[in-house]
Amino acid sequence: MKIATWNIERPVKDSTRITQIQEILDSMDADIFFLTETNKFIDLGSQYFSFHTSDLSDQMYSKGEVRSSIYSKCPSLGKIRTFNEETAICEVLDTPNGKIALYATIIGIYGNRHTNFKTDLELQMQDFKGIGSQYPVCIAGDFNISFGDNYYFTKYGRDKLNEAFVELELVNLTEKVENNIDHIVVSEGLVGEGKVGVETWNMDKTLSDYIGVVVLKL
Repeated sequence: MKIATWNIERPVKDSTRITQIQEILDSMDADIFFLTETNKFIDLGSQYFSFHTSDLSDQMYSKGEVRSSIYSKCPSLGKIRTFNEETAICEVLDTPNGKIALYATIIGIYGNRHTNFKTDLELQMQDFKGIGSQYPVCIAGDFNISFGDNYYFTKYGRDKLNEAFVELELVNLTEKVENNIDHIVVSEGLVGEGKVGVETWNMDKTLSDYIGVVVLKL
């Protein structure tokens, strides 16, 4: 399975930037995409089912903008409510490997030093625990925390997330990617035997302030 995540930084329809972003997404052919700071006009074709967080109530956002989206080649068996449905979305997929819960999110929509971050993180970890007790999970999106370097993190946020990953038997497949705060975390049982490859794009951050990351089983 090939899983990708990218914060595409509030794209505007018909812009040069979105044309390039769309081309990258189309060429990647991932089984699952987790996009954040995105827009419903992103169309990955008829082979994908699309799921989005609720419309944003804040008037600063344009029509169609959403915080988190999931695009999957596998259908959903149903949605699980999250702590804030404008920020995080969870869908249970029917995959060839069984049922898997996908959780797309932004942790701390104002960054990791805003007072909102700690509250956001605590509530999301409750989601992780509740959903992870029912299904194998894949949690992905903008965590506002780097794990492999000092690029952008708080000790509190990094420690809390790492503790939760250990407790819930989750593996952060992207923790060693440098200059990165967009992550893909999965239940240990989904990794299985063999290696997991990690690839990146937009390293110069010209299309977005965030690099994109994809993981695939080798």
